[in-house]
Amino acid sequence: MVRPGLRGRGLGREVTRLVLSWAFEVLGAHRVQLEVLAGNRRAINCYLACGFRREGVRREAELYPDGWKDIVMMGVLCSEYAAQARMARRLGAGPALRSISSARPARQVPDSISDGFTAAGAASAI
Repeated sequence: MVRPGLRGRGLGREVTRLVLSWAFEVLGAHRVQLEVLAGNRRAINCYLACGFRREGVRREAELYPDGWKDIVMMGVLCSEYAAQARMARRLGAGPALRSISSARPARQVPDSISDGFTAAGAASAI
């Protein structure tokens, strides 16, 4: 998706952290989840670095032209991300992580956010 010359600069991590900040601070989401192809190591490592945890694997869940693919399910809770943000503030990390102080409940919450991010339980966030 990204030109090879732009890879390795931390853009994916920055975008992922900004999306998490938006989901937790603006929407008041309780958790954010995603699915990624098991063979996409760069994306998985990016998500792990942003605080996501592996929650499971859907084996041979999707058919692609070159065969069946496993899908890794990942998620991060607001409390986990807030703890990571507190640590980042202590270490002087970037603004996307520093901006998380506590999640605010949202007034209107969409059922889902495009590109595989889901605002699950956002209405019940504390």
